[in-house]
Amino acid sequence: MICTKKLSLKKIKILTLSALIFMSFGCNQLKKETTSDTPDVLAVIDGKVISAGDIKDEIVRRPERYSTQEQREALLEKKVNFEMLYAAAIREGYDQDPEIQDRVRRLIAGKFREDQLESKLTGLTVAEKEIEDFYANNKQEFISPGKVKAAVIKITKPANASKEKKTELFEKAKFAREESLNLPAETVSFGSVAVKYSDHQATRYRGGDVGWLHYGKGDSRWEKEVMDALFSLSKPGEISPIIEASKGYYIVKFIDGKEESVRPLSSVRDKIYYQILTRKKKEAQGEFYKGLKEKVEVKIFTDRLNNIKIPEAIMKEKDKKPPTMPGRR
Repeated sequence: MICTKKLSLKKIKILTLSALIFMSFGCNQLKKETTSDTPDVLAVIDGKVISAGDIKDEIVRRPERYSTQEQREALLEKKVNFEMLYAAAIREGYDQDPEIQDRVRRLIAGKFREDQLESKLTGLTVAEKEIEDFYANNKQEFISPGKVKAAVIKITKPANASKEKKTELFEKAKFAREESLNLPAETVSFGSVAVKYSDHQATRYRGGDVGWLHYGKGDSRWEKEVMDALFSLSKPGEISPIIEASKGYYIVKFIDGKEESVRPLSSVRDKIYYQILTRKKKEAQGEFYKGLKEKVEVKIFTDRLNNIKIPEAIMKEKDKKPPTMPGRR
């Protein structure tokens, strides 16, 4: 991904110098000093030689850009400027800057990881039999729970409703149920009856259709009594008796149902593949770092982490909530 965020001049200098120093460390030794009289020498900057071979390598990579003498002189000038920057930076002590040294360490560690570990991770594969065996041994992970599609009419009952009011609302629910039972057979939901009687605004204008509800899972929209009644129905078109709950009177209609089933391998193959591959990569990384500990002396004192104290002012600043966006409460 290309980062479009503008870097400060200081950051650009640091990144450039990090790359320069890394290149210097990667070489271990500079080329043998050669006198400027040697035909192969094109420039010498603080003892660093730019040879014809250096220029040739660049020309071979992009011959179309360096076909003329003028273009080759421009390339040489670019390399000279680069080496002058590096030499001047070293003279100024930039190679001793802790931030640059840290970046160099990261570059070296990153290159080592890329060469020694990434190639192994890239080469990992998952055989079809591994996928099949995982599926056979872990079918519980791929169970689709049974579910019901239903419609609901809700007659809201105020918490402080009087006995007379409750009777009135119950009568309203009875009328709604009677009209529901007389709906044409092709009416899948509660149709116009929900529009006429239901107080549930989110579903009344689609015939009370509440969508799919899963067995064994609650739904914050509906009280337990409603869910229990809904899951007790089993035939399309079947309508429950009037259900009384704390928040109202309800009528439930069964629209469709699906039994619990195991998803076929074809639908979960990719998921299993990446699950196994992720595990293999994690294991490979674990073995890689375990091997490093056998080569590199490592001492870890985790108990000393508790000695790290964060200033209280910083913690309070972190706990502050961002200001509320305009128009939101």
